[in-house]
Amino acid sequence: MCCESRYCVAVTNVTALTDPYVAATAAAGLGLIYDTLMTPAAEEMGRAIMSTPLKPPRVPVVSNITALPLTSVNEIRRELVGQLTAGVRWEDSVRMMAAAGVDLFIEIGAGNVLTGLVKRIVKDVGTLSVSDPAGIELMRTLV
Repeated sequence: MCCESRYCVAVTNVTALTDPYVAATAAAGLGLIYDTLMTPAAEEMGRAIMSTPLKPPRVPVVSNITALPLTSVNEIRRELVGQLTAGVRWEDSVRMMAAAGVDLFIEIGAGNVLTGLVKRIVKDVGTLSVSDPAGIELMRTLV
């Protein structure tokens, strides 16, 4: 998630938020099994991320793991790998951004699951779900 002054853009795969199996696994305390299964993927992803050139962000990127802003390339690399095995603090992230003055949340990608979640977490912010070129044009007029 990238945030600047009054808006936030989230681009994500929401399987973990919508998949009943994942939710049931978390509720049953089976996260350790998930972590064990994902560790090889995290190691491979870590190698790929470390070899990928990244530029410092122009705006803070909010961590899915800590719900805190990240401002350096090294922090972002660490978080990208870590989120494969760590829990997601989506609600905390949304509340932190709203408290910091973000008043427009933009979801880019298919569906509007995150937009719906934002509306339930904080009532007094705007949301926009963008999934086509017309939506991109609309987003450009807002930001």
